[in-house]
Amino acid sequence: YASLNGVTLGGGGGGGGGGAVMMAGPAMSGEALAGLTKKQDAFFRSQMEALSEYFGEDLREGWHAAEAARAAGDELQAELDVIKAELGEKFLDGIVPKFSRKMARTYASAWNWVKQDYMQFLLDMTQEVIKPPTLSVPSQKLVHHILNRADHRFYNFIEFYTKIATAKGGNYFQALREAGYMLAREVPSFGPVWMLDMEPANKILSAPPRYVAIEPPAAPTTSISDDGVIAYKEVPRAGCPTFVEYAKEMARTPDTSRLGAGAAGAGGDAGLAKFQNKNAASQKEYERALERVAEAGDAAASAAAAAAP
Repeated sequence: YASLNGVTLGGGGGGGGGGAVMMAGPAMSGEALAGLTKKQDAFFRSQMEALSEYFGEDLREGWHAAEAARAAGDELQAELDVIKAELGEKFLDGIVPKFSRKMARTYASAWNWVKQDYMQFLLDMTQEVIKPPTLSVPSQKLVHHILNRADHRFYNFIEFYTKIATAKGGNYFQALREAGYMLAREVPSFGPVWMLDMEPANKILSAPPRYVAIEPPAAPTTSISDDGVIAYKEVPRAGCPTFVEYAKEMARTPDTSRLGAGAAGAGGDAGLAKFQNKNAASQKEYERALERVAEAGDAAASAAAAAAP
């Protein structure tokens, strides 16, 4: 190849036969390389800051969050140091919660309290604290509360004590019988439970609790004292001992809202009749006025016709 292209190859030097020829490049010191690297880093950083500013992103967002968390931690630590200096480490160690979800327990004791309430009801009957044949409002609430909590265990409880009362007789049996009759009268659904009628009692005991309005319906009343103080209170509504009667009364009562306050009381019927009579009289006066206008118009028309040539 060398002879064909007219290139003269020199002979190998002494002791370096067959060695590779090393090409020497430009030399760079460590200081110059560090300076070049620093410039490149500054250039890349300026490019990143320009791009982050363009896209609206903060390159130091994580650092700012860490600084805020560190400041909050320092503040909490300062508060804890004050508490520890005031109360001591033993107090703080003693109030550390030791709750474990595995140790949590849920207690449902309604099945047991209903037995106690029922026995208290029987005791009040024996001592004549509760006297038949009527029940007070608190006693009625207790009866409904007993039935709402009753279950099949309560049924077995009544069955057991009924057998005991039947065997003993006397006042205990009399109180139990009167209490059962009273409960069945005030709450008819309690009858099958007290009579130990298994099939209907199972349906009643399996039903969910129900809210029953015990208090009698109230009517608003307002009074003004001699010194001008306005007093408002609610009193039992006359003729409506329960909400059933109240609903029936509202269904058949006419609208007397325009008759004033006196029409809705005991004289409501008289006020309504007075209003209807007055309204009828006004209607008749209006009709007579229309007739007079019509007569005057006819007379004017006749006079105009007579005066015409």
